[in-house]
Amino acid sequence: MGIEINGCDLTCMPDIDIFKENDIIDGLEVVNIDIEEGLVGLLANTLLNEYHKPCIVFTKSIENPDVLKGSARAMPGFDLVKSFAYLSDITLTAGGHASAGGISIKKNDFNLFKDKFDEYCKNNPLEEYVEPYIDLLLGDSASS
Repeated sequence: MGIEINGCDLTCMPDIDIFKENDIIDGLEVVNIDIEEGLVGLLANTLLNEYHKPCIVFTKSIENPDVLKGSARAMPGFDLVKSFAYLSDITLTAGGHASAGGISIKKNDFNLFKDKFDEYCKNNPLEEYVEPYIDLLLGDSASS
């Protein structure tokens, strides 16, 4: 199954690194230096919906090519703010709330960031995901 944003299949783009559901890694991070900053949140949300794992999508900063800017998304039961606090020694900026946030790191710290984020995810596993649903009773309620 491909990942698409605005009709563009991102799984075949160069410089994209996706850890899939069957991998050992609990967290999901992506770096794609060719995607516009404005699309990282859309891609993070798309990946979250597809893989049901915390994810952070990074792209090269427009202002500084030595910095990666990221957009993070997580399912209920995983707190991104706490993960950002755990990673504070290697983040330049970080903020948001439990299920969405933004983060920036030095490009050279990406592999270290990935290792530490994976470590955090393994030590703080997401509870089993249950697809939300609404139980509806259809019928004539006036006859009851």
